[in-house]
Amino acid sequence: MNLGLTEEQSLLVQSFKGFFEKECPADRVRQAEPLGFDRELWPLVRNQGVLDMAVPSHAGGWGASLLDLSLIAGQHGRSLTPTPILEAQSAVRLLSSLPEGPSQELLAGALAGERLVTLALRDEQQDQLRLVPGGAVATTVLFGRGQSVMVVDPV
Repeated sequence: MNLGLTEEQSLLVQSFKGFFEKECPADRVRQAEPLGFDRELWPLVRNQGVLDMAVPSHAGGWGASLLDLSLIAGQHGRSLTPTPILEAQSAVRLLSSLPEGPSQELLAGALAGERLVTLALRDEQQDQLRLVPGGAVATTVLFGRGQSVMVVDPV
């Protein structure tokens, strides 16, 4: 059994490693504090396809595997890139799995860069959302309410 990376996965890792090394030096990471978000860097990261690849091909994305996404996550963490890649990838994956309707408009807006989506990791409790990674910079938050996925645009 070969547990090594495929040639395509190795190229993916090298591509993102090079991109993050070029675009995200340590001083840029420090300048992104206190939110840990660099507004000028986010479009550059998004243009690398990080959101499109998280969406299955049947929903109009690139259909990357979870392993592919985790390889990108490793490079993201290695460079401490001040962007909410993992949060946004999780949110667009969720949106792509929902029935047609408003969720598809949100997905299109996120992929076009019109919205920065994230999700609350816990269901709404007493009209409050908790554990919302990227919530300080997101324009749209997805959260659970029972068996439904709800949307809120933070103020």
